[in-house]
Amino acid sequence: MDSRPRHIPPSEWNRWKDTILALRRGKTLKEVMALMRDIHGFSARYSITAPYPAIFSRITPCLSQSQYETQLNVWENRKNLKADEWADILMIIDKLDSRYETCRVLVSGHPVPAARIERARRYRAAKLGGAKGRRVAGIRGKLPSSALSFC
Repeated sequence: MDSRPRHIPPSEWNRWKDTILALRRGKTLKEVMALMRDIHGFSARYSITAPYPAIFSRITPCLSQSQYETQLNVWENRKNLKADEWADILMIIDKLDSRYETCRVLVSGHPVPAARIERARRYRAAKLGGAKGRRVAGIRGKLPSSALSFC
């Protein structure tokens, strides 16, 4: 029995890139995978071949979430940031806010709501023991330039 996922060529992924990224914006990865399978007929499935197909006819092939995750990483599409990336972003926002009226953060081309930024600020303050005024010198983490921008 062969249970390896079928290889999906980059050209096929690129054909569905805009659709997958648009769906990804407001849904979980499992929801995106289900919509791509049900509506568009695109799936990264495990193919099951066996010497006794009648026995395995009742088995539904599993969708390969790891293939989607790998491709989203190739496209540098992320929904969440790491704590050190948030620390760097908050430092940049504070510097920009001192010079300008407002600042907007985009992650993978999508605006980050102000409530999410404030939640990250509160989380960071709690991790630092309530030291809200503490600044970190320099940028420690690697901020992916294509995944993050400030407007």
